[in-house]
Amino acid sequence: MATSASQAHGDSYWLDRRAYRKRTHFGRRPSLHERRREELLQDWYGSDRGKLEVVAHQRPAREIRNVVDQVFSELGRQDIMRLEVLRQHWAELVGVDVARHTSPAGFRGRTLDVEVSSSSWLYVLEHEHKGRILERVKAFTEGGFTALRLVPAGRRRR
Repeated sequence: MATSASQAHGDSYWLDRRAYRKRTHFGRRPSLHERRREELLQDWYGSDRGKLEVVAHQRPAREIRNVVDQVFSELGRQDIMRLEVLRQHWAELVGVDVARHTSPAGFRGRTLDVEVSSSSWLYVLEHEHKGRILERVKAFTEGGFTALRLVPAGRRRR
């Protein structure tokens, strides 16, 4: 019983192009060794079938969103992704009127900084709506942010 290349070598694919993987654009081409290996397969199987064999033994393409998620998780930037998702759904969480005058601006630890457009809105939100907004943010981020800090626009700590 024959095994496929991926089964024989775990998750590694024996025709992956790895030599120039850190290069971009036109510099991302096969190395001399990789090009000779692919030419050998084309000579062996014929021009059309050889190209198909090369593709069949390479790692399948991944969706860009999966690659971005993997990079962010490797960098430990889950909070950045959580903040971006929160920004996209901000109007749904706090209501359209409040969203017009506020925006999630950043975070420090598990405290979310929300910029508020004017001091009158800041006063109203601080005294009447902060608890409700915090509960919705906690629920939406599944406890990712546990505190809320309302700041005037342009005055957020760095």
